[in-house]
Amino acid sequence: MLSFLTMCPHCEHVSYPSDCEQTEAKAEEDLVYAPETCETYVKLAEKMIDENGHPYHIASLYHRGACCRKLQGEDSAALFRMANKYYLIAKDNGMESGEDIKEVNIDELIEKTLV
Repeated sequence: MLSFLTMCPHCEHVSYPSDCEQTEAKAEEDLVYAPETCETYVKLAEKMIDENGHPYHIASLYHRGACCRKLQGEDSAALFRMANKYYLIAKDNGMESGEDIKEVNIDELIEKTLV
């Protein structure tokens, strides 16, 4: 379940609940959560690319989308390649294993996303 993502019911904008402005004292529980599709991860990754997000987080979203597609028996190679690309960018930008992200082994993630 992708309950940690939320989506606008009108325009299909996908984001994290913490990115949504609280209006009229609405609680986070009142947010419309994203449907359970692999494309939700891809939409948020694309949004983060447009906003110059951290490459590790972009890679992680593509990686989740790829795993989701693989579990559903769909072609996941393109998303694994995108995950690998952004993990490599994160490493090239100086991200070390365990840095910023709790105990992440960036080299292991790069290896796991090779297709």
